[in-house]
Amino acid sequence: MSSNIAIQELGELANHISSGSTPLGGRSVYLDEGPVMLIRSQNVRMNHLLLDDVAFVSDEIDSSMQRSRLEPQDVLLNITGASIGRVARFSSRSQRANVNQHVCIIRTKHDRLAPRYLEYFLSSPLVQNEIHNELQRGGTRQALTFKQISEFKIPLPSLVEQERIADILERANEVRRKRQQATAFTEQFLRSAFLDMFGNPVTNPKGWPVKKMEELASVDRGKFTPRPRNDPRYYGGDFPFIQTGDLAKCDGVLRTWTQTLNDEGVKVSREFPAGTVAISIAANIGDTAILGFDSYATDSVVGIQVDGLMATAEYIEYWFRFQQELLKQRAPETAQKNINLQVLRPLPVPIPKLALQEEFALQYRGFEARRMRFNEAASKLDDLFNSLVQRAFKGKL
Repeated sequence: MSSNIAIQELGELANHISSGSTPLGGRSVYLDEGPVMLIRSQNVRMNHLLLDDVAFVSDEIDSSMQRSRLEPQDVLLNITGASIGRVARFSSRSQRANVNQHVCIIRTKHDRLAPRYLEYFLSSPLVQNEIHNELQRGGTRQALTFKQISEFKIPLPSLVEQERIADILERANEVRRKRQQATAFTEQFLRSAFLDMFGNPVTNPKGWPVKKMEELASVDRGKFTPRPRNDPRYYGGDFPFIQTGDLAKCDGVLRTWTQTLNDEGVKVSREFPAGTVAISIAANIGDTAILGFDSYATDSVVGIQVDGLMATAEYIEYWFRFQQELLKQRAPETAQKNINLQVLRPLPVPIPKLALQEEFALQYRGFEARRMRFNEAASKLDDLFNSLVQRAFKGKL
């Protein structure tokens, strides 16, 4: 591709740029299955559609959403919320589909702009940085406008060259997807192993003896007393300091941190040793991880130090994964939902034989080792893919 390639605005290359629409009746009209798929922002992932939890609507509802019906090869771009900027392509020629108001439909002039090429261009670091750093609007609610989208500058080689670039990037992306699927399959295996060994931890069908959480572990809240919380006098030292966001990004053993405390900070916080089960009690309620290092914690995190003669940290951490929705339901309806020690300490926990728990812990650790290898490989694949994308749209592929 020539480096002096023409640049055109997306609005000149598209027949249609518009958001979806809200179904009359909102969520109450959603169906588990039906004639028309309703794609929402949660279904639009980067470079693919995740349809595990897709909703459906009736023909009658679809008829009231005519302007947002999808056509094959429409490019979908999330325009609001935390998933802003995620982009995928609707490729089905047989499934009827619609989208809701949080998703923008971009229908290109196919004789000028290949949809696959546009999809990968919009997912490139160049455009994603522009979306997240320059174009967000709406105060605390992130949003993209149709005007901003129509003004995206598109490098426009020939259609043949566009398809060649899309082919290369699609093959590279498929390798990344297969790596992600391998990780998901391993997680499913661990969940199946837990249920096979212990039964459903909510209903306890195997009749394991039950103890309160406080009988088999010390359950203590983290601590950080300074106000305002972002006072720089307490940060930037050598001591890891975990917060709820760290737990939200973890799925097992926490091995990284995003914040540290200095000598002054540790005086006003609480430390938990490696091996503690940490659980978020605010924001992302019920997210858990086993600490892979000694760490201080904010007061929105509770540390559960398990008595090794009664239970394993691996069993308790995984048991909590089945309790998350129940814990969220017990959070009071306030502006800032949260739970407290009075909820966690008396929780009834089925306690299987310790030897069986230790057998599960071995499988848990094996999964963790595989997950780390998968993540390292995935990171390298992401770097390679992003390098290919940048080269492609600079005319160097």
